[in-house]
Amino acid sequence: MNKAEKRVLFVLGSGVSYGSRGPKVKEVTDLVFSQDDRVLKGDRHGKDFKPEERGCIHGFLRVLKKEIERMGEKENYESLYSLAQRLYEFEAGRIKDASMVRFRDHVYRETAAFWSYYVGTGDWDGHPFGAITRKTCEYINKCIRILLVPLETPQGLQLIPDLIDKYGATNVDILTLNHDELVEVLLKNRGITYTTGFDPKISNDGQVDFYDDAAFDVPGRVRIVKLHGCASWWHFHKDSSTDYRWGRLSDAVDWEDQTINDWEAPIGLDGQAFRSNSFEEPVTTGNTTKIDAYTRGITGEMYIQARRLLKEHDRIISSGYGFGDDGFNHMLAEWSRRMPKKKMLLLYNTSEVPLEQGCWFWPEDWKSNHSDGWFKHHPQWLSATSCSDVERLIF
Repeated sequence: MNKAEKRVLFVLGSGVSYGSRGPKVKEVTDLVFSQDDRVLKGDRHGKDFKPEERGCIHGFLRVLKKEIERMGEKENYESLYSLAQRLYEFEAGRIKDASMVRFRDHVYRETAAFWSYYVGTGDWDGHPFGAITRKTCEYINKCIRILLVPLETPQGLQLIPDLIDKYGATNVDILTLNHDELVEVLLKNRGITYTTGFDPKISNDGQVDFYDDAAFDVPGRVRIVKLHGCASWWHFHKDSSTDYRWGRLSDAVDWEDQTINDWEAPIGLDGQAFRSNSFEEPVTTGNTTKIDAYTRGITGEMYIQARRLLKEHDRIISSGYGFGDDGFNHMLAEWSRRMPKKKMLLLYNTSEVPLEQGCWFWPEDWKSNHSDGWFKHHPQWLSATSCSDVERLIF
């Protein structure tokens, strides 16, 4: 295979961010149950939490924690979020699931002392139980953003720009399940042109760049598809309109300016301020709710682009992903059956955790599907892998 034919798709999970001080699951879970004042402060999403409200959310979460423990599992922020969101979706009438009825009634009774906080507040049209399920989701998402937004010093990701330099921006794409912007910062610092779907030349209104899938069709740039969303995306609208659109704050604005704070709304070309939706979050989380998230909103858009990348690439380099997203795993399984000359390189250091314990692969018994040698395991993390390793193993 000559240089012009070599193309690579990176599949990245949260593990690749640890070297850049990205939070681990336990750190996010600990913050969820903490008394950290950062969670109380409002931001551009417009959410702030009173100490007594946080106490009620903690009480609600402890009941959900007991339900998770009944299954013999250890809770984490994703499993807690899954239960809270399922309850919210059920209360909102978005799902019709008979198996939820008894579970909902049980949690309703056990948490009455906590959801009663919202009685008479007007939250969620006077439905206090629905209000606490929704507020719990908002609270967990806020904890995620608090730990992700400050990350701006990429470490251990050098293989990505090295391969882009070697094969060209047109031949390297990135499918990431991370909510941070470490890869974007890295490529920007290296002067590498990329898109995440938010292109000011395609869709911009003043201080906000909006999502448009046409950005992924512009040639000569690395496509970064963020399947689980991003902590810096917002669901914006103007007071004069009910039309919500997904946007990000424009890089052309100096948001570090001390005259601009987290509460200040960005301004459109017409001088009107943008507001952000108080609940629709750009961060998709939850052990069991991701698949449903792929059917709507910005996550649905990313799902379409992810499938597109998997159709275009027959070489995958995966690192930092523990194969815990069944929806994405099914996409990978389809890719493994469809691509006749495929190669997948898993970068995973087995000196720390055995491969079979650290990665839950797609359901169809991944070992039996590797008989023709298309799957390659390199016992090193991304940070310790070189271009020559990639050349040797999958080309």
